[in-house]
Amino acid sequence: ECIVRNVPSGLGSPVFDKLEGELAKACMSLPAAKGFEIGSGFDGTLLTGKEHNDEFYVDENGRTRTKTNRSGGVQGGISN
Repeated sequence: ECIVRNVPSGLGSPVFDKLEGELAKACMSLPAAKGFEIGSGFDGTLLTGKEHNDEFYVDENGRTRTKTNRSGGVQGGISN
């Protein structure tokens, strides 16, 4: 398990070089790796799309946040 904190917003690309694709490529290059999860991972397959979405809101400091972190901080291939 790996937890990364304070990742800057905007890493990755929505089409090529998606952040989760680059992370998966690095992890799956390890011979013993058989799967790669980010956010809710494989458990997310048990949810509907509406349940799995991370809803945005603006906090008391004016920052855009998400109420959940099922996407693991990556949406559309870009860190948020």
